[in-house]
Amino acid sequence: MIDITKKSNLKYLIFGSLYIVEGLQIAIALVLTPLYLLQNNFSPEIVTLSSGLIMIPWVLKFLFGYFIDSYAYLGKKRLILFSGIISAITLMIASLIDPSSFLIGFILIMFLSHCSLGFFDLSLDAWAIDISLKKERGKISGSMTLGLYTGMMLGNILLGTIADKYYFNIAFFSGGLIILLITLIPLFLKDNYTKKKTKKVISNILSEIKNQKILLFLLFLSFVSLNSGIISLAVPLFMDISLHLDIATIGYISAIFSFSRAAGSFTFGTASDKWGRKKIIFINILITMIITGFLIFINSAFTLTIIYAILGFLTGGLFAVVFALSMDKTNHRIAATQFGIFMAALNIGELAGGSISGTLINIFDFNRAFLYGTWVLGPTIVIFYIIHKLHKK
Repeated sequence: MIDITKKSNLKYLIFGSLYIVEGLQIAIALVLTPLYLLQNNFSPEIVTLSSGLIMIPWVLKFLFGYFIDSYAYLGKKRLILFSGIISAITLMIASLIDPSSFLIGFILIMFLSHCSLGFFDLSLDAWAIDISLKKERGKISGSMTLGLYTGMMLGNILLGTIADKYYFNIAFFSGGLIILLITLIPLFLKDNYTKKKTKKVISNILSEIKNQKILLFLLFLSFVSLNSGIISLAVPLFMDISLHLDIATIGYISAIFSFSRAAGSFTFGTASDKWGRKKIIFINILITMIITGFLIFINSAFTLTIIYAILGFLTGGLFAVVFALSMDKTNHRIAATQFGIFMAALNIGELAGGSISGTLINIFDFNRAFLYGTWVLGPTIVIFYIIHKLHKK
């Protein structure tokens, strides 16, 4: 058994590798599933709503966290293995369902797959918090988000190509097999058991939530991800509906976006260990506001690829630093629950942004949807400035 607590470089490699699982699932939910439904003649509004429903488990992470903290004696390794295997199997089951004839069933199985993935993700996060030092968290967070976006890139290129040459159900089944193989990595790792159940989880979390700074931080998290939610779903639809690109090309452009996110996550995550989280977040949000606005000028696949890649670098970096800051603010006694609440707030924003993007496109147009993506970062930076001022007092 390998003890990763004694090898920092191995920590980064293992956590990054396991996060590929999450990236694959998100690529399937946010890119392949919308394209799959569009091919089955569903409207953009139904498509984005369906993707939003599939992603709901990501706002329920605090419930998963309560279970993980309450049954810490089971060990993070067992929870990661069990939840990862269930997520893979349910994804393979979803590949057998035709959404054109049974959309509700397809959404339900995908929803269950993401519930399992939520347990997998949060068990992994809690394990990272348990064994990491504050000075390492920028790099660990960067490695995890690097793995996340590598998985998204792999999903977009490999699974997108399979969907284009064969069919979407084969791509979904292939994704399930890859996830199953990666999930087995913890079999070779030493677990860190807690012999006793964690006590007073609810009272500890209530104490944290009553803190004004924590409440403002939760509000910030729900706003900072709205931009990413709108862009992540609106841009693939824009490529299909406005630019009339084929599935493979959309997959490759989305893969470039994911690669840029991966590069940005490790770059900004490492920089935040050196120069501080808050300074990096301020700069990143300001630049992201400007670059998002450039989307309204796009009229070709080439210009879209450039702007989308820059946005990928920025949003990947922003999320990595926000993850690291969330780890810093997490109480170790209730790591899974509190970090789950933080990530639930972050995912609420992304889910809301993705869910409303189809409605914005239907009511207005793509340009207006992109401008809303720019506008939401205004209140975000104001909230973060208030948090920064309160921290100084």
